[in-house]
Amino acid sequence: MIAAALLGSSPPVPDSCKAVWYLLNLQKEYMDALSPDGFSLANCFYSRPIGLQNVRVLSPDSLNEFLSLYERLETGTSSKCFGSTVIRNAYASLLLLLINREFQSDPSVCHNMMPPYIISSMQYISSHLAEPIRLSVLAEKYHISECYLSSQFKFHTGMTLRSYLLDRKISCAKLLLQKGASVTEACFGSGFNDYANFIRSFKKATGVSPGKFRQIKG
Repeated sequence: MIAAALLGSSPPVPDSCKAVWYLLNLQKEYMDALSPDGFSLANCFYSRPIGLQNVRVLSPDSLNEFLSLYERLETGTSSKCFGSTVIRNAYASLLLLLINREFQSDPSVCHNMMPPYIISSMQYISSHLAEPIRLSVLAEKYHISECYLSSQFKFHTGMTLRSYLLDRKISCAKLLLQKGASVTEACFGSGFNDYANFIRSFKKATGVSPGKFRQIKG
């Protein structure tokens, strides 16, 4: 799951101004399914270090295009009419193309919006998935309160720490299964210490059991 925020302004938004956040919660598998051969629409989110170079300042034209596509995607997502899935996928593809285009146009003008402790928390989680990770440990590590870290993490990423940790574990388990690991190996290798909880969480997140996923993707 990802959360993307793009700012539109020319010149750049001053620190004193408020930004409007537009959150896109999309699974990487969904973005890959929309991608043409030879190019991944998820590239702009995964081709850079976690938490870095995650903001672009859009031109007025690009901002208007972004807002138009976002609103149409939002409408298509809530619609139940005939062909709504096709419409939703089309606007999602166009929106992801726009985001990729903006990130590829001039990487040197990328900005970082997340505080260092948020970036470090994300990096710590990704590199310690197989270990128990507690909010209290992260808060002590960065000398801030648990409540403040929790609220700021959700503000800057659009996800709770718990949701982010679970998402990283599920992604790790998928990768292990695709590489041929057994369900048990994927369970403990991705940081789940309870087999039943792993099966339940994996199926809830992906729609299939780990064993079925391994058969399809392995």
